Amino acid sequence: MERDGGPTTRSPAGQAAWAVPRRRGMRRWPVLLVLAIAFGLPAGFIMPDAGQLKSMVLPLPELSRAEAAATLPLPEPGGGPGAAASASLAAMPLPMPAPAVPARPPRETRVASMPPPGERGIGRPAGPSHLPDLIGTQAYWIESSGEPLTRQARDNRMGFIEMVLANKGVNNQPRRGRQLLVSAAHILPPGPRNGIVVNLGDQRLYHFREDGSIDTYPVAIGKVARSTVTPTGATAVTLKRRRPTWIPTADMRRRNPNLPASVGPGPHNPMGLFAMNLGWAGYRIHGTNEPSSIGKIVSSGCIRMYPEDIEALFEKTPTGTPVAIVNEPVKLGWEQGELYLEAHPPMEVATGWARGQRPDLPEPANLRERIGRMAGPEAGRIAWDMVKQALDERTGIPLRITRPAAATMVATPPT
Repeated sequence: MERDGGPTTRSPAGQAAWAVPRRRGMRRWPVLLVLAIAFGLPAGFIMPDAGQLKSMVLPLPELSRAEAAATLPLPEPGGGPGAAASASLAAMPLPMPAPAVPARPPRETRVASMPPPGERGIGRPAGPSHLPDLIGTQAYWIESSGEPLTRQARDNRMGFIEMVLANKGVNNQPRRGRQLLVSAAHILPPGPRNGIVVNLGDQRLYHFREDGSIDTYPVAIGKVARSTVTPTGATAVTLKRRRPTWIPTADMRRRNPNLPASVGPGPHNPMGLFAMNLGWAGYRIHGTNEPSSIGKIVSSGCIRMYPEDIEALFEKTPTGTPVAIVNEPVKLGWEQGELYLEAHPPMEVATGWARGQRPDLPEPANLRERIGRMAGPEAGRIAWDMVKQALDERTGIPLRITRPAAATMVATPPT
């Protein structure tokens, strides 16, 4: 069990380099500062501040190759090892062979790739005829605040399961200072590119707005059972309600006879402050009074959203907006001439997968045919071992599966 507020572990190398006794260090630093100025070195090189010191000695989690692929900066063309890092998702290097993983990506690079503060959905302008396959930004690192993982997922616009997938081995109370990977990029699911698309396979809602921008939000979906699973298919928003009254369905009453006849607006209302009825009787997109449930497979069939997310979507969505619900845990998409694969565990096993129960999963049916059709004339560039890695790890992070165009490859997948 990881505990909050534990002492920071310092490596022997870190102690040798920086653990200067206070008294001697205080007498020594003016002399060192003069030497630094004389040789043109920044003062911080001689006497780092507390924040720099902490970042140098902070224990780091072990990265998988897929995580390294999503976070390593790629030098600009013609640059050497110190070239500026690109913030574009397409700049993620192909991790084959596995690249060396730096101690921590530069903080300014991570901050630059984050969505603007206060914007819950990640929008990307695009014309209707050339919508992108990928939206969002490159994955970035944060330091755990010590709060529950459900709270930190919400703060970073993620759901619970996708936060766990990106950080293998993390528990719901990661210690303060632990490095957590935030996957801020998403491949759009197949299907219509208008209105609202909910993908049960990654527990996300995608909103294709009339101005061409795309917003995405984490959601909670129905439990995998005959009476509570969220259905797939096409429907529409038929009614919008502010401060709705929640009335349990007959099936809910059969499962729990002690439920009240209704719950009016207020903090105990399971639908929160906003609800949008769908064309299917009893199914809605709504808020919640349990934000920690978002990103999980726990509802009775409805689609739950964080309170701030449903409010934003409610205001942008007119009655009559088409809604498509699909189930695609493995998605493919092009970005700047490279093909990416984003793999999640199927929703039938996603909850157990997040708890560390990870059975061997068969390759999705027709996946190789899908990849071949998607790649088209570029099929010879497919790195099938990277496809296998993505399917084995299922981190929910888009992974580049094409080799450099200059390389000569065999188009036939391994048997």
